[in-house]
Amino acid sequence: MLIRNILFVASFIAIHTISAQSGIYYAEDNFKNRLANYQIPCPNELSPEKLYDFYNKKYLLLSKAEAIKKIKKKDIWGYKDCQGFNYIIIHNIHYRVLEDDALVMYILNYDADANFRDFQRGVVAKFYFSKSLSSSIEFLNIDNIKKVFKDNNTFIQNVETYLKTPHPCLHCYDAHDKTYILNELLKETLSDN
Repeated sequence: MLIRNILFVASFIAIHTISAQSGIYYAEDNFKNRLANYQIPCPNELSPEKLYDFYNKKYLLLSKAEAIKKIKKKDIWGYKDCQGFNYIIIHNIHYRVLEDDALVMYILNYDADANFRDFQRGVVAKFYFSKSLSSSIEFLNIDNIKKVFKDNNTFIQNVETYLKTPHPCLHCYDAHDKTYILNELLKETLSDN
């Protein structure tokens, strides 16, 4: 029974990996609608084992049906990797989009980033947010929330109240409501208006 379950899981992973698609987004609208301008079957240059090369190059080489396409990184607004994660690229930094809702939540993994100073101290990931995909990305902390949402006192008060709870976490995900806590708090203030 155990071997049959292991084989089922292994075959599911293999089928999922083979059928996976990654893609390149040239514009924000394409990204929002998850309509890649260029789709590529996995594995490819956006596979986890090759993604580090993309971080350090000014272009992306993709092969599809015997043809090789060279895409300049400056022309790429965002991409979906072979694991299904969506990223946007700003100033050559690859931010993984965790949630695009009332506000956008991002994570930056330093194990895949060229800057290893924080990684050596044990910091693996940092969280960021923005009001929208096209607004500036800010490091996730209470001071930046107050700065970005200075016109929404109710939201700031909700966040400050939440931070007084036993286990506050600005980047935490609420599995019950299937959203990040900050989006939940912000949506409460938007529905009041």
